[in-house]
Amino acid sequence: FICLTVYARLFNYNQFSMKQLINTIIFLLSFCVFYIIPINKAFADNTDPIINNQVLINEAYPNPNSSENEWIEIFNSSQEDINLNGWTLVDEVSSPSIVHKFSDEDKINPLSFFIVELSSSKLNNSGDTINLINDNQEIISQLSYVNSEPEKSFSLTKDGEIIISSPTKNKINKE
Repeated sequence: FICLTVYARLFNYNQFSMKQLINTIIFLLSFCVFYIIPINKAFADNTDPIINNQVLINEAYPNPNSSENEWIEIFNSSQEDINLNGWTLVDEVSSPSIVHKFSDEDKINPLSFFIVELSSSKLNNSGDTINLINDNQEIISQLSYVNSEPEKSFSLTKDGEIIISSPTKNKINKE
């Protein structure tokens, strides 16, 4: 409405016919409906869990006892299933090297954990950085740690800090 008032005053309303005014109103409404509203909606409704970092490396267990395996826990905090096909977990310190490559069967359900059991020692006890990389080769999540302790994990807190704790495999991390 404000645009129409300004438009009418700028171009002297008396010089336009009613048909021209109606055509102008239709044009302005079409512009709002087809251009302005979808653009604003696209920015406001960006709920892509990958873009919003809702898929996280939640915990790493690099220094297990001799009867256990190392493992990495990923958490999907979104309301959508996430297909991990083509994604990788990469250990930065060792050259870097691929710790795990996800297959087409691998997916994380909404609000769920996904555990990657490592069959051999892949993570460095003296410190490491683990990257979760999607199929577009973008780092989605990263967890770094130094000097692991036997039978302790590195856990992500709700505040985004990484702490040393007792392992909470497939459970919410303790603070």
